[in-house]
Amino acid sequence: MIKFERTGFTTYRLNPIIGQTTTASSMSPDSQTNIIGSSASSPYNDTITSPPPYSPHTSMQSPIPSVPSNTDYPGDYGFTISFSQPSKETKSTTWTYSESLKKLYVRMATTCPIRFKCLRQPPQGCVIRAMPIFMKPEHVQEPVKRCPNHATSK
Repeated sequence: MIKFERTGFTTYRLNPIIGQTTTASSMSPDSQTNIIGSSASSPYNDTITSPPPYSPHTSMQSPIPSVPSNTDYPGDYGFTISFSQPSKETKSTTWTYSESLKKLYVRMATTCPIRFKCLRQPPQGCVIRAMPIFMKPEHVQEPVKRCPNHATSK
């Protein structure tokens, strides 16, 4: 609302684009619609509604994403993944997991035990797939291979 003062007379303009003016005594807070000339009621109402609860899963099986997720999401079943540390960390250790860096280091062509845990029993027939990926978004679709410095050595 814009207030204009002239000598002995005050006018209020709610919509400066439309040049209608009125006195303060006849103005009510809800009368802007009438000034503009619209007879339509407001599309807004006073009832408060909340959006439906968010669930990233639906009852339909979703297609395989083109970019695998690299975020922790326990979901409805309290899903976690972990790696046990090898009994002895030596130069011949085939894999190690850094808890502080959240990175897994694996020797080429060796297996690495992965532990999956759920707080609730998952649905019958569910499948868990683990896939190593790079953490940087620009490299996430590239396959994880041996670094060039060590690719020629065995």
